[in-house]
Amino acid sequence: MFKQVMTALFALSLVAMFWTEANAATCLKWSTIGGTKTCLLWSTGSEVCNAVSTGVGNPKCDPALETCPAITCAAFGTVPLANNVDCTNNFDPDNTDCGIKGIAFCRNPASKSSKAQGQPFTLDTVLTETQNIDTCDRNGRCVNTIELDPQDCPDCCINPNWQFITFTASEFNAELVICPGGYDVNNEFCCADSSRTTDNKCDPVPPTATTNEITLAQRCTVDLTNYKPRYAIPYNGQPL
Repeated sequence: MFKQVMTALFALSLVAMFWTEANAATCLKWSTIGGTKTCLLWSTGSEVCNAVSTGVGNPKCDPALETCPAITCAAFGTVPLANNVDCTNNFDPDNTDCGIKGIAFCRNPASKSSKAQGQPFTLDTVLTETQNIDTCDRNGRCVNTIELDPQDCPDCCINPNWQFITFTASEFNAELVICPGGYDVNNEFCCADSSRTTDNKCDPVPPTATTNEITLAQRCTVDLTNYKPRYAIPYNGQPL
């Protein structure tokens, strides 16, 4: 088994075309942070976190100084891998006793066919990534897409000589964390806005590291019957 909590290598991109209001309406929940509204939609391919934000534009936001708003997307396991473990509301980044249930896709490089083959697999890791929101349209509307996909999974394939392609979850606990002003030096605190002291700390410094963070948590499930790698299917998200 993939016995470690790791930050995987993620494919990060800003989509070129911004969502329409109809697309955004399919999201589970809008979260209002001051003048900013953010909506979230998870889809397969592996697990893709799509977040659309409005009113993010901030003339003081400087990508070079990392003072822009930031989002963190994470997937946590819901399947117990040890006795007497409750994974129902698992959002612990250090928990290796709860696995992410899904399908691992691998390809036999020696075969003439390049078709990936899938098999049920439980990934015992946590997938997480943080991305700054620093590119928006003129109306302050920003769309961020973060794909959570393990860089490698040596135990995912039935044959160690096969090539790992991707892992797609059928069930996981999804978390989106929004930091309105970005994180300060050393990522110690989440700032309420882009204001910083001369030593690049939040101004004012919040009493705790998570004071200004807004969290959206949900249970994501999808039917992977006849699923093909990289296909985008919306997850059914239920609040937790």
